Amino acid sequence: MIVVIPISTFIFLRLFSAINTQQAFEQVYMRHFRNIYSDLHKELPEINSPTLIYMEGTTKDLDFAVGDASRVGELPTQAAFAVQYKTVMNNIIWPETIDDIGRLVDQNKLNPDTVHTFIYNGEKLIDTSFRIRDMLSNPNKYSKKVIVNKNSKTPFVLFLEQNNDNPMFYTSIPLNASLDVTNLENESVNLELQWKYDSYGPIDTSRSFELKLLKGESKKIKFTVSAGGIYLKELRIVSLDGKSANVRVGSMLFRASVN
Repeated sequence: MIVVIPISTFIFLRLFSAINTQQAFEQVYMRHFRNIYSDLHKELPEINSPTLIYMEGTTKDLDFAVGDASRVGELPTQAAFAVQYKTVMNNIIWPETIDDIGRLVDQNKLNPDTVHTFIYNGEKLIDTSFRIRDMLSNPNKYSKKVIVNKNSKTPFVLFLEQNNDNPMFYTSIPLNASLDVTNLENESVNLELQWKYDSYGPIDTSRSFELKLLKGESKKIKFTVSAGGIYLKELRIVSLDGKSANVRVGSMLFRASVN
């Protein structure tokens, strides 16, 4: 027997599904919105003068959540914070990316104490302002070299943080990095550098860097470890060709990207 569903019932079911989807989205949005602004007001009770605010999520989805909470319709991001703090928009300095912080500090002649940066992990804002301010004031303090000098088959670990209380590479802001690497195979190889932060988020495409080396080629690879988490937990090199590749890694240099 063929059961014919009336058009009105079909439309009702589609509408019901759409309403449920919209309600679920609004619930998630409001949860993130409350988390972000509740914590922000605790860390920064008022704004009465030019103040730099920057925040990002520990994953792409949470980055979207931060973006949604930082907008009021078609108005610029500064408007959302100005409304929250009942201040003028000129008092809100909002970097489009974390790489803009150093430039905007210089451009607006800001005192480092007026720089407030945060990471959102889905539950709360983590204040990274102290580390950012220190990096802005003492960038050389965060420039470090690691001697690897290793011949090995991929995949293998280039760096693994052992001291969680005093980590070597803070990632509150990006790190400009370079790596000396040589292909020891008799053919070209496609490799990928992958990194993890302390306890925030899985490895994804924004946390990796691809490189190709010709037969016997040596290169100084330059890449940027994007900001995330608090510090760099692990850096490894893998092959993208479906088989191990024999490579030599010399030294790595990391430098805080502050301007």
